[in-house]
Amino acid sequence: SKQQLKTLFESDAYTIGTFKRASDYWVPLLGLFTGAREAELCQLEVTDVRQDQATGLWLLDINSEQDKRLKTDTSAREVPLHPNLAELGFHDFVNDVRKAGETRLFKDEERNKRGEFSGFSKRFNRYKEDLGIKSDIYNKLDFHSFRHTLQTLLFEAGEEEYVINALCGHSPAQRSEGVRTYSRGPGLKAKYEVLLKLEFGIDFDKIKPNGWTPTLSPINNQD
Repeated sequence: SKQQLKTLFESDAYTIGTFKRASDYWVPLLGLFTGAREAELCQLEVTDVRQDQATGLWLLDINSEQDKRLKTDTSAREVPLHPNLAELGFHDFVNDVRKAGETRLFKDEERNKRGEFSGFSKRFNRYKEDLGIKSDIYNKLDFHSFRHTLQTLLFEAGEEEYVINALCGHSPAQRSEGVRTYSRGPGLKAKYEVLLKLEFGIDFDKIKPNGWTPTLSPINNQD
């Protein structure tokens, strides 16, 4: 719900800036604005954040290059970045990681034996539960809920299902014959304009830009 989103992103951790890992700060924000899956974000490389030459828009290039994995073939996609992310310092963060010579955006996040980013998942679930946001028999509330929220808000805004599917990496359902035959789907600018319609009810002015500080000791991803 919008109230739960306010609780998540207007907490002391975001407004004061108490996160100890870049991923704990950025991955939920990226999930909120892109609807991307947890693993798609945790495995991002620095080169996956780039500017489109034709439109000038910044985007996430979600792909299976190098050692990255995708859930399905249709999961590969380009997702434009919402301007709120730039205002919160995302591009500055990416540039700092690039200058440090790192290839991965969130280098401390590693897969477990099942291929999952369990360390991040455990920390996020603990974070939201400490804020009183817990699953019950009617609703499962986890990182995947950001995808459902984005899709629901865009449906309520009157967006076409095939556009929402293109943003979230679902199979291209509900497309007309003409779209299926002659179009590769909505372009980057069209997807960007759709994302601008999102209204989460969060006061982003309260959030501390790039509000995290690295720990001095080695990170244990299972904590």
